[in-house]
Amino acid sequence: MDSAGAGAAPGADHDLFDPQDIYDEWREAEEELAGQGALPFGGSVVGGLLSPLRVLSFWTMKTRARTVGEAGPAALLRALHAAVPAGRTVRFHAMGHSFGCIVISAMAAGPAGSPPREDLLDTVFLVQGALSLWSYCNDIPEAPGTAGYFRRMIDEHRVSGPIVIVHSEHDTACGTFYPIGSRLSASFAFGGFPKYGALGSFGAQGPGNDPVAMTMKPAGDAYGFTDGRLYNIDGSPYIRARHGLAGAHSDIAHPEVAHAFWSAVAGA
Repeated sequence: MDSAGAGAAPGADHDLFDPQDIYDEWREAEEELAGQGALPFGGSVVGGLLSPLRVLSFWTMKTRARTVGEAGPAALLRALHAAVPAGRTVRFHAMGHSFGCIVISAMAAGPAGSPPREDLLDTVFLVQGALSLWSYCNDIPEAPGTAGYFRRMIDEHRVSGPIVIVHSEHDTACGTFYPIGSRLSASFAFGGFPKYGALGSFGAQGPGNDPVAMTMKPAGDAYGFTDGRLYNIDGSPYIRARHGLAGAHSDIAHPEVAHAFWSAVAGA
């Protein structure tokens, strides 16, 4: 399996596979969550034993999400644009959750080397993304001179409106187990952010992003989104209900989340 570091494509952006280290870190994380009351005391021995297989599955799903997004959905999006009658304006909006954030980003960015195309999407809304927090920056601190894999989505203006990224501190799938899957959970050497941190825990980070940080608003409050800007929205006040090891990773069915998406679509 490819192991190409923090600047690689999703699925190859990890360190070397070490089953014993993965098992040890997984058990430590389970013990910590159990101490917080998020799991039965002592965690799950079976979960620890299966952790190397889960990590392999995690890498596979990231690769699959990128491959799928760069193929069928990217072609579909271009075909939809081509089908718009002359003189008519049609707006396209995309939302992704977890690995779906990789699919949406790959759909917008297209395969590496694909012809530039501006304004493919009017809005991108990514919730609890299971991809690198460096995905959109122009120079990854861990890999100087290397841009995030989906940086061309920004540089080529493939999204005309706001790019909204929702993250939550209660998402243990992204905050605890994503770094274990990528194999450097304890390193916070780059501006307070981990080498292998997830979008769903930290939002988009790194130079060249200039994100607007805000807390998710109650349904009905105005956001004032601006076209062409990237927003990191802390959804922790609403995305907080923990469900096993994943924590609040999928706790996204809230009016406040839907309101944030609609506000981005409407430019409100």
